[in-house]
Amino acid sequence: MKWLRNYLERNRPTYISEIGYVWPLLSLRWFGVGIVMRYRSDSTFDQRNESNRLILVLDGTYLDHYEIPRTGDSEPAKHVPAEAYVYGNQWGLWACVTRQKGALVRKRVGDRGGLELLSPRNTDDKIIDFAEWMRHEEVVFNSERPVILLMVTWGGTWR
Repeated sequence: MKWLRNYLERNRPTYISEIGYVWPLLSLRWFGVGIVMRYRSDSTFDQRNESNRLILVLDGTYLDHYEIPRTGDSEPAKHVPAEAYVYGNQWGLWACVTRQKGALVRKRVGDRGGLELLSPRNTDDKIIDFAEWMRHEEVVFNSERPVILLMVTWGGTWR
């Protein structure tokens, strides 16, 4: 996806944080479409979604942790994909699924979950050669493999 990489390198993101960048393509009060690049995992996997999201993975691979309802201690109350890793802790029952390029995911407002990026496989995965404006002191570029997502949100704004 050379066009995507060119777009990211030539256009400054509107939102910059310590975990990623957002390039809004369409931003209204209650609806938004944008490209998100994550280069660092969430600090915890129990964060609530502030809006409904439809996520398409454009490039990269990540682990999607999300809470599932349970009956009893470790019994899921709904269908869990066969490839999911299910685990429990004192805060609930969780599933972890690998999302790869082309995966389409729907996240509902209020659901708890988080995104975990994979560790670099080799030296090339550690080096991200983006434009100079993307470099600032708080960002650590060599920690994890980045992932690029197309995100559609409704019921809230980009936060």
